[in-house]
Amino acid sequence: MLLFAVVACGAIGCASNDNSRARTPSDARARNNTGGLSNTDPCAMRLHDISGAILFYYAIHHQLPPTLDDLRALSDYDQPEYICPESKLPYIYNPTGLPTANQPGAKIVMYDASPAHAGMRWAISITESGVPTTKVIAVREEYFAAGSDSRPTR
Repeated sequence: MLLFAVVACGAIGCASNDNSRARTPSDARARNNTGGLSNTDPCAMRLHDISGAILFYYAIHHQLPPTLDDLRALSDYDQPEYICPESKLPYIYNPTGLPTANQPGAKIVMYDASPAHAGMRWAISITESGVPTTKVIAVREEYFAAGSDSRPTR
């Protein structure tokens, strides 16, 4: 019982001490250059799950899935929906990838179809050199509005 009390007190001590007032969305946007987005956003969480499926496929086949149907065919992996919970639009998958501005050697392989998250799109980037790694990132709409030579596929 004493151990439970110590653990509970320790967990409470780890919480933020600034709970004196509720934060508003505008407060969050003022503190965060991603428009107040959080990687615990339902869309970001779904893309984290899809990232796991992509890495699982990669571990088996040593390449990215050519299509989302190939990714969906993983019978041993619990598949999330491939639709943004905010916009209700299907994610766009591009196995060729779009270049990333801030991650040399990485490419964006899946992203929101619209800037439904404070003018931004959640996306999955992957780095394939060495051990493949994925990252869910928020990308400003200006990146997609500028266009790209790569034509994404669904």
